[in-house]
Amino acid sequence: MIAAATEGDVESLARLTSQDPALLHARLPLSNSCTNSGSVANAFAAGGNGTATALWLAAWKGHAEAVRWLLGRGADGSTSYHCTSRTGADSSGRTALHAACIEGHSSVVHALLCDPRVNLNGRAEGGRTAAHCAAERGHMECLRLILHEGRRR
Repeated sequence: MIAAATEGDVESLARLTSQDPALLHARLPLSNSCTNSGSVANAFAAGGNGTATALWLAAWKGHAEAVRWLLGRGADGSTSYHCTSRTGADSSGRTALHAACIEGHSSVVHALLCDPRVNLNGRAEGGRTAAHCAAERGHMECLRLILHEGRRR
């Protein structure tokens, strides 16, 4: 499921969730070796292991079609990444929307914002919203989409 989500393989996601529907909402275990290739996961998993949903992983990797497919099947767009550090402390808070904004995946941000269940104002550690993350990294299209949707909602 991790590979299908990170590769945006909708056909494999469909096959796997038809075999085990619980995978749609499952927190998938990730190690640093799984996540060390991307800035979001590096920021989250430094020194520990984490869990994330298939939706979060697809958003992080920029797979808008997979995000739309997962949301259409009822995946929760507001679940966050959780990382357990070497000290055992649990940190969480960054949602799929945070991940997409950090990475600059505007097509994923758009897909997430089409789902009214996605929380625009969810706050990660430090009180940062997805809009903060987009602005900090200069991803103005992501920020524009969030601000427009915020006015609409």
